[in-house]
Amino acid sequence: MHRKRGDTRPRPDWRVGILEFVECNDVTIRDVTVRDSDSWTFDLERCENVVIDGVSILNNYYRVNADGIDPVSCRRVRISNCHIVAGDDPIVCKSRAGYPCEDVVVTNRVLETVATAIKIGTESHEAFRNIRVSNCVIRNSGVGIGVFIKDGATAERISFTNCTIETLRQPELLSESAANASFPIFMDIEKRHPESRVGKIRDITFANIDILSDRGVLIQGMEKGRIENVTLRNISQRVDRAFDYGQRRKRVGGTTTETEDRRRTVFARRPAYVTVANVDGLRIDGLRVFIPQPVFAAYNRSALSLHQVSHAVIRDVSRDPGGIDSEVPVVMMENCRDSLLTGCLALPETGVFLGLAGTGTANIAIKGSDLSMAREPIHAATDVRSEAIRD
Repeated sequence: MHRKRGDTRPRPDWRVGILEFVECNDVTIRDVTVRDSDSWTFDLERCENVVIDGVSILNNYYRVNADGIDPVSCRRVRISNCHIVAGDDPIVCKSRAGYPCEDVVVTNRVLETVATAIKIGTESHEAFRNIRVSNCVIRNSGVGIGVFIKDGATAERISFTNCTIETLRQPELLSESAANASFPIFMDIEKRHPESRVGKIRDITFANIDILSDRGVLIQGMEKGRIENVTLRNISQRVDRAFDYGQRRKRVGGTTTETEDRRRTVFARRPAYVTVANVDGLRIDGLRVFIPQPVFAAYNRSALSLHQVSHAVIRDVSRDPGGIDSEVPVVMMENCRDSLLTGCLALPETGVFLGLAGTGTANIAIKGSDLSMAREPIHAATDVRSEAIRD
């Protein structure tokens, strides 16, 4: 059943996918084209030694659950040279109780979806390890790259490199809730249910990522489940139009019930194009945000906003325009500690470069940067102790 947007017929209880492999070894799928799968197109459950190469999957862009490729608790998976358009996640790694998902390589892909183009989770009962994603073109997608840990799993040793990401081109065609939960990159830890375990995300790298989007990156841990050791290297974003964050909220994904520390809106609505919260060990080396002047005039936003972040090294961050008449800093740090800002250059016509706030702010070092072109190089709120800043 090929469902178009606006089709109000009830969803059937059972729908047909294309291929399902359960507990299989040495699986190869090569050089095939699949159209209009009504459910998960390739469903791989607890398989090992999987090769998927040269495949095209062209599903209905608005069809819920019409995933592309789902490695569920699989090991040693290689997915390459594929083109996927899907109404749900084109590539999604999941893990079920007793079986991790590990040793996965995804490369040379072109992906398009109303959902999340490359996803880890939300089904996350066991570990995700040793996952490498590279050389992917993501276009017209609700979320470009997403890591959703809800069921207590640990996601570790994962990298995303040499990718381009474009978010939704026509968000007005979606529901308001979906349009307000769009992100080029999204990482989140939460408890799916009150009794769920708190998971972990650690040792994650994003490198050489080019973004075209009016939406911002959101990386957020929990207060009792902080993300550890995240690297953002050579990230460039061009903002192509104005978008109001007033109704923005995090991407939930999957069935959940209300639990503590949900953080649905508190960080999603921060005025920034990269927001990071509840992280221990952050490395940013090269972050550039380019904003048309009319868009910046409508929505003054930081390039980078950090909240409850510790042990961060922030290098080479810039925002163009600098915002000479704006009080919104290029870099904002709230209740951050034991961190270093270095190798930054304030562009001409910069207003405030570094903003500091919060009684928890401590041991912030500013070394080896030239902020002299800023009207106000550093602005510290009244609740920041003077000894919190070292230069």
